[in-house]
Amino acid sequence: MVEWHLGEEEKARVDAGLTHAGLPPEGIKRFHSLYQQWASLDAHDWIFRSCFMKDGKVTNDCVIMRFGDGYPKDGLKGSAARGAQRIFGRLTRNAIFDRIVLSTLTMSIGHNQKESSLLKFAKHCPEAISNRIKDEINSLKKIDGFEALRTYRNKRAAHHDLDYCEVQPLYSTVEKCLQRILQAMKVVYPEIDWMVDWKKREDIISRTWNPNRCEWTTDPGEPFIVQFLKELAIRRRWEDYNFLEPFVEKSEFAQSKRKEILAEIEEIRAS
Repeated sequence: MVEWHLGEEEKARVDAGLTHAGLPPEGIKRFHSLYQQWASLDAHDWIFRSCFMKDGKVTNDCVIMRFGDGYPKDGLKGSAARGAQRIFGRLTRNAIFDRIVLSTLTMSIGHNQKESSLLKFAKHCPEAISNRIKDEINSLKKIDGFEALRTYRNKRAAHHDLDYCEVQPLYSTVEKCLQRILQAMKVVYPEIDWMVDWKKREDIISRTWNPNRCEWTTDPGEPFIVQFLKELAIRRRWEDYNFLEPFVEKSEFAQSKRKEILAEIEEIRAS
């Protein structure tokens, strides 16, 4: 579970803004819980975008889906190893997507007659603010694809093996819901912009964690798991490259094959 908490300085600014907006102590307390839910949801959304999307589209042409997990070559053998690698990306993608969907709908509309996080918070706000939050929730319910998202949640995505072409329209609905949830939260505290550029999330991916990352990628802002999978794929190709070295002088095929391997490595680094 990914969780974020307000720092003391940020918390003081939020509390001052909420007090100025007329929220009682219980309302401020509820908002802190709401913020933590949002921060966790935003983080999972960033992971999903970074690992499974290109150009705003869910795709199988990404590092995790292409290269599988990092299980050592000398571990699982035969079909077991191949099967594990094939399903890793899909299971990971769907698990994270499930978490995003569940969190999105828990915050916005609740589940099984339970009030949503936003409605619980709205109860502790002045009437004018509470009504504006409810208006945002009503607008959210009218988003195209919202009922499909609700159905997906109710059936629990983990029990279904959706192809990426089925995930894409649902994720587009998630994006719109996230924006509405953010707008509802900004009703009481508009000064904070929680929508962080996911490509520049240096507070999550620290360069000090992997000082040699540029050896494996052209994008220093990638998640650690993506770095690891690229490194794994590139190392395996370097093994093939070095294996051909004794044959280079006498074999045009070996020379050509080594060039192909170098091209593949550069393609992986830029993928």
